[in-house]
Amino acid sequence: MSNTNHRWQDAERKILERLDLLAEYRTLGLDITGNQPSPSGWVACRCYGREDRTPSAGICVSGDYPRLGRYREFSGEAESLSFWQFAAKAGPYEDWRAARRHYARQAGVSLPRGPQAKQPQDQLVFRTWNEHLVRAWCLHKPPIAHWAVRIAGGRLAGWPAKSQRFTVVALPVYGEHLIDAEPIGWVFWNKSGRDLPHFQGQGREPVMRKMLTASGSKGGWMNRFGLANLEQAETVWKVEGPGDMLALQSLIPRDRLHADIVITNSGGGMEVPRPEMLAPLAGKRVNVVGDLDQAGQAGARRWAEAIATVAESSNLVRLPGEIQEKHGVDLRDLLST
Repeated sequence: MSNTNHRWQDAERKILERLDLLAEYRTLGLDITGNQPSPSGWVACRCYGREDRTPSAGICVSGDYPRLGRYREFSGEAESLSFWQFAAKAGPYEDWRAARRHYARQAGVSLPRGPQAKQPQDQLVFRTWNEHLVRAWCLHKPPIAHWAVRIAGGRLAGWPAKSQRFTVVALPVYGEHLIDAEPIGWVFWNKSGRDLPHFQGQGREPVMRKMLTASGSKGGWMNRFGLANLEQAETVWKVEGPGDMLALQSLIPRDRLHADIVITNSGGGMEVPRPEMLAPLAGKRVNVVGDLDQAGQAGARRWAEAIATVAESSNLVRLPGEIQEKHGVDLRDLLST
């Protein structure tokens, strides 16, 4: 992590520690129902902006950064917002950066000089959710359902940020803090279903790709809903890619969505499992599914063996069909037939 990022994160931590977070959230219109924080620092509240008779959200008022100050919903779409993002959503601020400037002045914290280091999301200009556009994209990716995209944290965006030439469907990637911190990467598809240009540098022709990863992204877990429900899950399905993840999640019965969750790592089947990625799977029953090609099967075995070191069980699931040298059938292919 760059020194610039460290300085900004230190400033954000100081602001949050100096604020009366309960009072600030109440000022922003949040209905806080809890009296005392839990041992992990969460205070119960009602979901913001919708009816929530039994409080099913919380705010973190004590504990470590970056979880400190976060608003999380523990039902529905499992929305997770930093304090700045919530303030921008509920308050009079132009965006989350404006909210952060306001609370920095209020807390007497000087923000670092100069721009914050570029983040993967800076390449995307996020747009208002449009269900019709997402449904249209799903027609190109059967059996993916629009609601599965949304609960996985999906966003519509313009890309590249400067020209916004393409409208894309983007999904977040989460790091070691999972959804208690901001995404560490984004992957995205062309809303039209066509390929996107992967730019190779000045003077070189772009290579067309079905899916792109925002530059600067780090490897991590995907599916906001699945990660939010990981603790209570009965079975975890670890699949090879985000398309497979969305397809399988789309077909799980609604009454089983919290019990049978689906996640994927963002770096593909050949990504090396890291200890911080394995830790959330401790004590879980995990099924690992890879593509029907040599790389997919080798990657699935690697992940299944690594997961077995922490999980209650790790089961390697082989899809029906012949294993190809390259470009074999994947889970979405199988589920769409």
